[in-house]
Amino acid sequence: MKNLTTILSALGATALLSACGGGSTGGAPSIESYAAELAAFGTDPTLASDTPNATVNALNGSATYNGVINIGTDAASNPAGAASYYGNLAMRVNFDSSTVNDTITGSAGDFVQFFSEIASPKTGGGVSGSLTMSGNLTGTNTGGIGDGLTGTASGTIDGINVAYTFDGNISGLAGNGLSLFFDGANEDSSGGVGLAAD
Repeated sequence: MKNLTTILSALGATALLSACGGGSTGGAPSIESYAAELAAFGTDPTLASDTPNATVNALNGSATYNGVINIGTDAASNPAGAASYYGNLAMRVNFDSSTVNDTITGSAGDFVQFFSEIASPKTGGGVSGSLTMSGNLTGTNTGGIGDGLTGTASGTIDGINVAYTFDGNISGLAGNGLSLFFDGANEDSSGGVGLAAD
């Protein structure tokens, strides 16, 4: 079971660490802007409490959540070795069925490398790639951290084929936040987090 205090503390440490990097190139935001956005989400009260199950079940229509992802690769073929990236996160939850079958879809992109275990000229710069995500609500949004939804993500980051599983929760009194926790699902992928609001 994940501990929310530990996760948010790690987010703060990551944001501070990454703020030392350089600016990005191309269309992606800078390390500093991603770090500031992640830190702001980490202290947003909307993301601090899970939405009650009855509220989630009563929601209708679709909700779109936009935010930031902090995710890693661990590919031996990558000149950077193990590396971490920020990116834009967009998730959509279809609340139409009001059951555990409510679907989740999403994507991430505009990645910027903010860490590598081996010195890399890409640190601070935008890299190619995108992730596609799908999953569903579990019906136990207040069962614990990460118990409210589940799914998978796959794609490429900087030319590396990545795959992840994720879980998370709908958050806030009106269901207007979303927290995701990623685990690597192949040998080239490590974990990460995603935070977003509608």
